[in-house]
Amino acid sequence: MYLTTISSSLSNKPENMAKYQNTKQLHTRIIFLIAYTFFLLVPIQKITADSTDIYNLQPIIINSDFQNLKIDSFIKIWQTEKKLKPEDLLELVNKNDIDAAPHVTSQGFSFNYFWIVFLLKNESNKTKNLYIEIDNPHIDTIVFYSYNPINNHCEQIGYGGDMIPFYQRTILNRRFIFPIKLEKNEEKHFLLLIDKQKTSVSFPLRLWDQFTFNKNEGISNLLLHLYFGSLLLVALLTIIAGLLFRNWMLITYAIYASLMGLFIFTSLGFSFQFIYPNYYPISDKIMFPFAVILIIAFTEFSNSFIGRKQYSKKTHRILHYIYAISILNLSVWAIFHDYMLNFPGLLVSIQYTIILFFFGIIIYSLIRFYRFNKHKTISYTLAVSALILGFIFHLLIEYGYIEQSNLAVPPIMLGAGIELLIFAIAILIEIKKINDKKNELSLIVGENQRKITKAFIEGSEQEGTRISQELHDNIGSRLALLKNKITQSDTNKLELHEDLNNIYNDVKKLSHELSPSILQIAGFRSTIEQFLLDFTDISGIRTNLSYHKVPKLKENIELQLFRVIQESVQNCLRHSNANKLDIQIIGHENELIMTIDDDGNGFDISVPFTINGNGINNMKTRIESINGNFELSSTPNTGTFLLISIPI
Repeated sequence: MYLTTISSSLSNKPENMAKYQNTKQLHTRIIFLIAYTFFLLVPIQKITADSTDIYNLQPIIINSDFQNLKIDSFIKIWQTEKKLKPEDLLELVNKNDIDAAPHVTSQGFSFNYFWIVFLLKNESNKTKNLYIEIDNPHIDTIVFYSYNPINNHCEQIGYGGDMIPFYQRTILNRRFIFPIKLEKNEEKHFLLLIDKQKTSVSFPLRLWDQFTFNKNEGISNLLLHLYFGSLLLVALLTIIAGLLFRNWMLITYAIYASLMGLFIFTSLGFSFQFIYPNYYPISDKIMFPFAVILIIAFTEFSNSFIGRKQYSKKTHRILHYIYAISILNLSVWAIFHDYMLNFPGLLVSIQYTIILFFFGIIIYSLIRFYRFNKHKTISYTLAVSALILGFIFHLLIEYGYIEQSNLAVPPIMLGAGIELLIFAIAILIEIKKINDKKNELSLIVGENQRKITKAFIEGSEQEGTRISQELHDNIGSRLALLKNKITQSDTNKLELHEDLNNIYNDVKKLSHELSPSILQIAGFRSTIEQFLLDFTDISGIRTNLSYHKVPKLKENIELQLFRVIQESVQNCLRHSNANKLDIQIIGHENELIMTIDDDGNGFDISVPFTINGNGINNMKTRIESINGNFELSSTPNTGTFLLISIPI
């Protein structure tokens, strides 16, 4: 009825009919425009959904002032059990047949391959040259692609990894650096493949302007050179000081500091770059055994620094059990390395548990040691605390609880650096104490030497007084009595002979009591050296003593050899007109050899001895009394050579 009414009204009123036709045309045009817009926007909306709803990417805006940016919040991450072609992955993403991985760059231990997508948009009015940095030098394989989200076409623009030779990297750097070029107002998608299966996975990402990166890299390398140079200098100075002072603590610290420096050098990727760039299989195998060796070196240094063996034998014994377990763990890893790769992180987790237990033992030792040496305990606690904190942060990164990209410096590097610095200061203090103690001991030794010299002089004077009294009271009086007896005509010859023999024996006894005193106090070698120095001062004849591997000799042998030297030197002064006298005393396995050689006038040994015959006979008699062999050789104008051999 309503339509009928409208029709009749339109038919009855021509002007109304015209209005109706215009309205109908307007409605038709509006409907056509809506339909056209709908059909036009559908494909655009589909592409937009593919690139935003599925990828959920927020573009990284590159303007003219861009320098660098941590891009963790701008990326999308997927993980696959198998290694795919990038086009296959993008197809799965477009079909929504794959779930996104946790949005973190430290994924913990994993069997999977990781794919990272990000979008760059250059809003500057010039071409931008950029770098994408992945700050983990221990990724097995990494491939960098650019791709078109409309047709999923991918183009490889970078390649690297520590399972390929270093020189094959796109840019030769210890980290993984890939170049990006964006034209003005260009927008481009990028895809990264991260292959680090069966171990802890971390891929801190940062985008750099190339100029800013190169400037920052120069500063970074300078600081790293200072860091490692300081470690090397400390290690060298400490090993030299340890050898000079014969101090095991300094030597163990030098070894530990060297190993820690090399460990950090390797963990930062420098060893692969500079030490074994072509031997890439070692990169995956070196860090675990390195860590075990480092624990052993650190324990040995700790034992010598705080004296754990001395103050806590039980703790020292437990640490040796840790040694054994660590070495067993390392042996299992070495023998069953390929098989153990099926259990990512198992041996590493075991070793981390051992390290944590090891740190617990250290804390227990510090509590025990504190009452013995507070200063050492405090310095050691500060140093080890820095290392423990660095290790704990490293564990949290390894297991994916915190992201490495949130830390400006690797925690192990920072903790070890602080630890070694504190230890270096503590050891400098310790060296100063050792040096002060050495100086104090030198003063004590010097004072004791002066006391000994004074006592020797006083004893010599007392001995001289005693001898004088003995000669005067005993020998002198008995000789006077003997003289009176000789003048008497009825004196018995046997009685005279007995008296003379008694006086002779007393003189001989007195001589023996006096002679060995200086040898007993100063020693055989020192006595000879001092005697030759005095002789040179008096005579001007140069002397030289060679003394090698001489064992401890009996007092009588030392005395007879010294008397032979005295006699030879006196003969040289009186008869040879020599300029130089050489004495050699050399110990062998079963005998002692002594030679005395001068460059004097010499003499013909075939002629019966005249002036110096008695002296030579005395020397021969002395040597034969100690079962030695005496040989003399000389010719006119060629000097005199004396060879003596003594069985020992």
